[in-house]
Amino acid sequence: MDECIFCKIVKGEIPGFKVAEDAEFLAFLSIGPLKPGHTLIVPKTHSEYIFDANDQVLSNLLLFAKPVAKKLETTI
Repeated sequence: MDECIFCKIVKGEIPGFKVAEDAEFLAFLSIGPLKPGHTLIVPKTHSEYIFDANDQVLSNLLLFAKPVAKKLETTI
C-alpha cells in the first residue's frame, strides 16, 4: 500500500510548516487554507479513516489540539 500524503508529511518526505508536534501528533498549516492559520492535526500513526483510530488516540488528539487552537487564537 502506498503511504498517504499525511504519513509523508509526518516523515518529512513532503515539506510542511509545522505548528506543533509531539511524539503522537503533528500540527501543520494547510496548503489550501480556508482562513489564515488553517491548521491540520494528524496522528503520526496511519489510519485510513480518523474514526478507525482507537479511543485513546482520539482522546489524545483533542488534548493536543486544545493548546494549539488557543495559541493560534492569540497569534492570528
